[in-house]
Amino acid sequence: MSFRRRLALAAALSVIAMAAAAVFGLLGLWHLPWQGEAPASQTTAREELAARTPGLAYVIVVVPGGYEAASCDQRGDIDFWSDFGSWREVAKSKYPLDDDALGDSAICGGRDVTVRGARLDDAEHATFIVCGAFSGDGSGWDVVFTEGPDGWRYLTPDEGGLMPVGENVDFSNSVFLSARFLDGRLETATDTGVFNSAFSSEFPLVQYWRWEGTDFALASSTNFTAKATAPPTSAAPKLPEVPPRDGRYGCAIRRIGVKPASHWGLDAQVILTVEPEVMGGRLPYDSTAGPSGPTQVFDVPGTTRVLYPVFTRRGISYITAPAWYVAGLAASNGNGINIEFVPAQSPTIFNAEYATPWYIPSSLGVMGFALDSTAFTAVAKPASAELTFRNGEIVQITLGLY
Repeated sequence: MSFRRRLALAAALSVIAMAAAAVFGLLGLWHLPWQGEAPASQTTAREELAARTPGLAYVIVVVPGGYEAASCDQRGDIDFWSDFGSWREVAKSKYPLDDDALGDSAICGGRDVTVRGARLDDAEHATFIVCGAFSGDGSGWDVVFTEGPDGWRYLTPDEGGLMPVGENVDFSNSVFLSARFLDGRLETATDTGVFNSAFSSEFPLVQYWRWEGTDFALASSTNFTAKATAPPTSAAPKLPEVPPRDGRYGCAIRRIGVKPASHWGLDAQVILTVEPEVMGGRLPYDSTAGPSGPTQVFDVPGTTRVLYPVFTRRGISYITAPAWYVAGLAASNGNGINIEFVPAQSPTIFNAEYATPWYIPSSLGVMGFALDSTAFTAVAKPASAELTFRNGEIVQITLGLY
């Protein structure tokens, strides 16, 4: 072969090598944990795993160089598998089976425990979600597992990190209301126990996790952070019967309800039934009289800003709150019929950032909530309020004007 032909062949081989490197780099296959033979086709891998896990629920996820899988029975056991040439069991753990809940068709619909899996963006390993009836009150359905640098782990909502799996795992703080894969990330919803379990599932703390190196990192959440504010000082006119113009209008809230969300915590609406009333001055808050005029009904997003009165060392101050919190207080005191805005918890329950859907920084100095002091009564007490409209929509609700 002439020198010119050898030179051309070398150049061609160089181009092929660079193209192959580019392809392998794009596929994430350049530095792979190959073990033994190349992995089988997905069909063969599925058949082989099914043969090794008879009668178990399982899911297989494609990862760089092969496959990872999880299989679970209906008795609280879960196994993790890898196939980089052949299947092998790499870890065992438990999931928090609730025998009473599993047998209650009203809670779990009679469904079996299942497992789902996916590989998140920028992750080397698969993430698995085990779904079942994991709490008797319906507040816990999903547990999340993945492999970190120190082996297989589960995600803890309170800690926001990975904890070791094993035979004696404490899942008391590690069960999510829901979890799902969304656009290469993990979405979790946590029932934080702010209200009764039947209501709080409408407004959980929803968090979005991305994979960052060796652990989950919180990308964003539906957390509402309270801020200090001041209420309007001038009187507001009555709410008109016709659609109001932009501005502030007085009313008395007669009833609060909730329009369920299509997915937990993302688009639930708060339903306000109000009666027009002039705001301003020291108005009676605990009137027991029935409606004296026509009422109006408004649907507002659960995240609508509310100005909420609280006790501080300076006296009564105002902080911002989400509308769902107001609805939750009413619902926990008579299914939304009685307007009793009295939390059953101390404000300190909201001081843990990223662990509650409404975060009240301790720097605000909130010592207590300043609305009505009698909880769980059978008397409907209308709440004096002020609605701020913009472009035909309610953008702010001010409560408890004294």
